[in-house]
Amino acid sequence: MSIAVVVSAHLDLKSILPWTAKFARTIDESLLILQYQQSTSLPETTSGKSNDTQVETLEQRVISLIRESGQECNISRDLDDSPSEEGSLVVTVKTFRCPDPENSLLDELTSAKPTLVLLPRHYATKLRSPEFAVERHLFQQSCSAAMQIRLPLPEPAQFKRILVTTGSEQSSRFALRQAVKIAQKTNGEVDAIYIQPDVGPLAENVGQERIEAIVNRTLEKPAECVNRRVLITKDISKGFQSIRSMDHDLILVGAEYHSVIERKMFSNVAEQLLMEPEGPPVAVVRPAMPIQDQLRTRMEQLLQRYVPQLDRSRRVELVEKIQLSSEWDIDFIALIVLSTLIAALGLIQNSTAVVIGAMLVAPLMTPLLGSGLSIIQGNKLLARKAAKTVLFGFVTAYFLGVILGLLVPGMEISAEMTARGSPGLPDIVIAFLSGMAAVYAMGRPHLTSALPGVAIAASLVPPIATSGLATSLGVVPIATGSALLFLTNIVAIILGAAAAWWVIGFRDAHEYGGFGTWGPRVATGLMLFALCLGIYESWPSTNLEKQLTTAIETKLEETSDVMLLSVKVVEFHHENTIRITMGTPTGPTTEINRLIESAVRQTSEEPYPIQIDWHIVWNSVPAKTPETNQ
Repeated sequence: MSIAVVVSAHLDLKSILPWTAKFARTIDESLLILQYQQSTSLPETTSGKSNDTQVETLEQRVISLIRESGQECNISRDLDDSPSEEGSLVVTVKTFRCPDPENSLLDELTSAKPTLVLLPRHYATKLRSPEFAVERHLFQQSCSAAMQIRLPLPEPAQFKRILVTTGSEQSSRFALRQAVKIAQKTNGEVDAIYIQPDVGPLAENVGQERIEAIVNRTLEKPAECVNRRVLITKDISKGFQSIRSMDHDLILVGAEYHSVIERKMFSNVAEQLLMEPEGPPVAVVRPAMPIQDQLRTRMEQLLQRYVPQLDRSRRVELVEKIQLSSEWDIDFIALIVLSTLIAALGLIQNSTAVVIGAMLVAPLMTPLLGSGLSIIQGNKLLARKAAKTVLFGFVTAYFLGVILGLLVPGMEISAEMTARGSPGLPDIVIAFLSGMAAVYAMGRPHLTSALPGVAIAASLVPPIATSGLATSLGVVPIATGSALLFLTNIVAIILGAAAAWWVIGFRDAHEYGGFGTWGPRVATGLMLFALCLGIYESWPSTNLEKQLTTAIETKLEETSDVMLLSVKVVEFHHENTIRITMGTPTGPTTEINRLIESAVRQTSEEPYPIQIDWHIVWNSVPAKTPETNQ
């Protein structure tokens, strides 16, 4: 196996190679040197690999620097085909010159499968420099274990005393195992240090028990070279700074995946250690990616190649637009009130066209898309804002529906209301696809004309208005069914939006949170909830309800003065009962009850008890004036 060292052509190899060569020989690994140079003058189709003359020149430089440090090495074009001579280091050199070195280097690392990717970083490297962008990308995306180490490195290289910051994270345990491996090769020692907050007189005892548990759980066999130490401090940042002043040959700090990498490596105390110009070498390390993360990374690479990704300026523009449109302000209130009134009147009049118009006016889609974005980014601020807007929007629309239902005389349950009273599994799929389509169209300026169609497909305000109107009439089955439809829609839209945001390029953690902390948990919870909704809505009893609805409506086609409001299979006195709600202006008749019973018995295989609830519905229709023949 090998250690891959990724260096920019602008870095001085003399400050890197002697130390890395000694490090590779210490742990009995060969050395793969990948030098890159970002060039915008090359076409996008260029493979990125330099010609043989450039490689040979670099190989001569590598041999010279390693031998000047008193070490022997052999150059090989293929690590797998070159056995190591006794006391000699096998080195393979490859160079890349291309506009996009991140992907070229990542492809090479995926193919080479090194045990460790070493990323030297000069302490003066600016966080917005191209070199830093390449280092961060490789540190996050490489499937192999990775180590970023501060330059310049001391010469001669020594690995007798190694300090490791310990913790319960996988990365800290990996750092400890690596330190023990090096110390056992060099007959050195490892200082495993646990930074314990000063919580009182028992802080030392707590720290000792904690570090003892961490070391025992991390190492398969007891290691005499490991010294347990506890650092008591009231300020974690100052505790890390005091570590720098200790006399060690190498300091290893663990970093986790995703957002934890961002916090540890690029934003806080570990970043400060990497930027210090003096002191012992400091390295931030992480273990190799688990299989699930490797699959995720590979999927991201495929998406970046085959799906147009949004650039940074477009992503910033979209985030700003989503945040502004997710505010609970006077504009949102005006639109939710108007769309609810339009939807409610369309439902009362049984007008499909008016209901569609309400869908186009409704503003609820944008905060739902913002909720999906907050999950992907780990943006808790946006998540709270979007959740607040959706909740207030639902409450406003619901009570407007109730009030309007109480004010309109002679209102009855229309076919448009009944259609929204029993959600099904297709509704989840439609809402999920609508969320994906909305995000994809929003990310492509030339596809914004598709957004009205998405608004029609994802019905949001009409189910709320239906629930409010049905509540005012006391028709509980339709009220709860339409509320369940709204809940189904928002869950599926959020999941679809999150998937689409990830596909078009939103993957970085946000400063208000991290994807690696709560985002996956929320996404998993929503998926489980959507699964439960799907199971409930596709349960045999639900299918029976739909079958009974069709059968009863067919039986009553010739009866003009009755209306089927709902059919539910409910538990009553510890047994399933078919509960049918009917509406009529004149009252029930024995003949109609028998027709309903006949439809139920012909449809249901089980002899369930039948309960028919009748609601008196009175319609007032103005008399038409007879036309006069001229």
